[in-house]
Amino acid sequence: MIKSVGKFWSMFLIAAMAAVGVVAVEGERSPAEAANAAWFNPGQIISDSAFYNSGSMSVADIQRFLNGKVAICRADPTRPGCLKDYKLSTPAVTGVTGRCGSLPAKNNVSAAEVIYDVAIACGISPKVLLVKLQKEQGLVTSTNPSPRAYEFALGMDCPDTPSGCSAASAGFFWQLYKGAGQLNWYSNPAGSFTWLRPGATISRPYQANNASCGSQSFVLENKATAALYYYTPYVPNQTALANLYGVGDVCSAYGNRNFFRDYTDWFGSTIGGSFLIKGDGPDVFMIVDETKFRIPSPELLASLAPLGPVGTVPNAHLDRFTTIGDMSGLARNAVDGSYFFIHNGSRLAFANCDEIATWGLNCANAVSMTASQVSALVVGEPMSALVGRFVMENGLLRDLGAPAPAPSAPAEAAPAPAPAAPAPVSSYTVVRGDSLSGIASRFGTTTRNLMSLNGITNANLIRVGQVIKLSGEAAPAAPAPAPVSPTPAPATPAPAPAPAAPAAATTYTVVARDTLSGIASRFGTTTRNLMSLNGITNANLLRIGQVLTITGGAATPAPATPAPAPASPAPAAPAAPSASGTSSYTVVARDTLSGIASRFGTTTRNLMSLNAITNANAIRIGQVLIVSGTAAAPAAATPSAAPSAAGTTYTVAAGDSLSGIASRFGTTTRNLMALNGITNANLIRIGQVIKLA
Repeated sequence: MIKSVGKFWSMFLIAAMAAVGVVAVEGERSPAEAANAAWFNPGQIISDSAFYNSGSMSVADIQRFLNGKVAICRADPTRPGCLKDYKLSTPAVTGVTGRCGSLPAKNNVSAAEVIYDVAIACGISPKVLLVKLQKEQGLVTSTNPSPRAYEFALGMDCPDTPSGCSAASAGFFWQLYKGAGQLNWYSNPAGSFTWLRPGATISRPYQANNASCGSQSFVLENKATAALYYYTPYVPNQTALANLYGVGDVCSAYGNRNFFRDYTDWFGSTIGGSFLIKGDGPDVFMIVDETKFRIPSPELLASLAPLGPVGTVPNAHLDRFTTIGDMSGLARNAVDGSYFFIHNGSRLAFANCDEIATWGLNCANAVSMTASQVSALVVGEPMSALVGRFVMENGLLRDLGAPAPAPSAPAEAAPAPAPAAPAPVSSYTVVRGDSLSGIASRFGTTTRNLMSLNGITNANLIRVGQVIKLSGEAAPAAPAPAPVSPTPAPATPAPAPAPAAPAAATTYTVVARDTLSGIASRFGTTTRNLMSLNGITNANLLRIGQVLTITGGAATPAPATPAPAPASPAPAAPAAPSASGTSSYTVVARDTLSGIASRFGTTTRNLMSLNAITNANAIRIGQVLIVSGTAAAPAAATPSAAPSAAGTTYTVAAGDSLSGIASRFGTTTRNLMALNGITNANLIRIGQVIKLA
């Protein structure tokens, strides 16, 4: 299980492995990209919270990470192929206490899924396993690995002796399962590895094959670092650290140095365990190389969740990073220079800086993110697809099609009674879309605890309707909304009664689909203020029925005055299905094609095909859409309003967007913004007169 070598063996193996394509040799890195060797602490190479965080990546996260490390694999029928494409069948195994849990047999699964399964079963972070696979065999970045690289992928049962690796532990699955189990066993007080005790001063040699090279003594600070030294019992000397991306001297060993280097490059701080860290104070920062950016809002922090959990570090460690300023949702890929907006864990691409300007943003303010950070974010829609559906408010995207429900005014001005304390929750029934890690997060517990309470051996195998035992007192999540009937509500609803005069309410009761930011906006306050008033530490954890204190006697807000309807014909009620089986729907205000598709159980693409629509964002109030059955000729489009007689102005109508007006009149969005003093292209109103020239 030990695989650390001195300079002679290191150079020999690297040269040999590179010749057969096992190791992807790293090129020179600029100082901005490199890990800082001065931060290598032999007593705490990695924190326990980072090392044992088995749920730090999902299968999709791992696959996305692997895809980002190798763009194109070298085709070689005599070799097994890249790790990102590698598939295998795994046996059923019975767990051993203190090492790993049991796993079921699986057929033809990806390497990413095997890494995830082993991480959960053995309690070791998948990030640690990925770094170990790279450190031992270069598997993560190799474009053409050899069969042996998979056979002894984690260096498990490969001692520094002439006998070499044990055939009993050969194979990609067994290397991961046994290797991760051994790493977990090292931390077991009942196990056989107890001589490296955290808190004690220990001595580690610099080199395996040359005792005259000497050793280094230091205080061992934690269990995870002890596990690394049990597995690879050498410490890098100063020559190895001084040339972090190259070779040292005859007394250099590289295993634990390379672990620190690769983990830092790929996943951020080994101490915080994430690209997101905080000190003793409330502020959370995103780390980019040796700089940090303060995350100013809970919403942006939630959008950055794919970068990993927030790690709490000593202030001295936090202060090592230079503070640049506050972060915004606008970011830039440091590798290819492309720009994107971060929203709900996704990256939404911009075409160029001109498009960025139409959203009221500035390219110069984009935060440059590393390749590993960018690859952690899911690829979402391009920003151009959001025009007319979203607006930019206070640096965040707001969905125009999902208004928060209006709060009901209290019957009397008397303060609302204090809510009853929530009853302890003892179980939860799985619904479609649930994951065990998501349930654990919702109820303030851990995936491992739920697995233990419920006798679950594979965190990926839960089923709809399964009753999960819980711990803690968090209220259950909101129930899934009832399915929408295929026949939508009439397009012209009955007028709502006039709202009662606002009372001096100081509280608000959370209802389904509420968000803290939406409530804050409705009552003219801020998310941060509501969090402070209500002792909320996570803006995403609200429960139905929760009573929130609103700032200083805030009352139920008056409903916004609706925008005047256009003079064109009022939208018709949706047509009933015809005898031929064809159904139609009439577009009303705030509709989107994707929302209509979801309501009728179809797809946006299908609706576009049925109705000969070429732009999913260009639907208008009153337009009749075929939603099922045989495609018919689309209803004739209402002609666009013509420019005024002078040909120099245009009056905004319902459904208009500035980019659409620009396209219609043969000009550009930027030109219209300049002519009309518009700073945000998403904020135009019905009846507004736009200068065209």
